[in-house]
Amino acid sequence: MTHSSGAYWGERASQLIASTGKTVIARDYTIRFGEINLIALNSERLVFIEVRYRRRSHFGSALASVSPAKQQKVLMTAQTFLASH
Repeated sequence: MTHSSGAYWGERASQLIASTGKTVIARDYTIRFGEINLIALNSERLVFIEVRYRRRSHFGSALASVSPAKQQKVLMTAQTFLASH
């Protein structure tokens, strides 16, 4: 995915999240452990969102593309965000 298509799909995801009543409070939060594309908040919870796009499904689903290693990076990044905010 190119930077421009990544920005496009990130914006689309942000719009979808806003339409559900959540507020996007951070985009592309990056630390040395990793990156979280979007962080959103509603009245009850904070949501950490990994935006994935697949042009063709024969490469696997977007969900399947989030490996255990990527999940661990997101978890560590989310914990750092929570500790610093």
